Amino acid sequence: MTKAKMSVEGGVLEKESVSTSDKIDYGVVSVHHVGILCENLERSLEFYQNILGLEINEARPHDKLPYRGAWLWGF
Repeated sequence: MTKAKMSVEGGVLEKESVSTSDKIDYGVVSVHHVGILCENLERSLEFYQNILGLEINEARPHDKLPYRGAWLWGF
């Protein structure tokens, strides 16, 4: 079985076949953390808390960030 692989070489998009026997693709296994910079902390927190249902992680040290921010528990 082969899969198509897209790559950019020297600014040119190329398509090549890759044998699945040559490479095992596990995909994304997990995400440790994500940092998102925003313009308005309060508005962003309202979205992440009230729309997505994330909760603030009070155990994380907010004063260790070089800017105003919050640590949120993921899904």
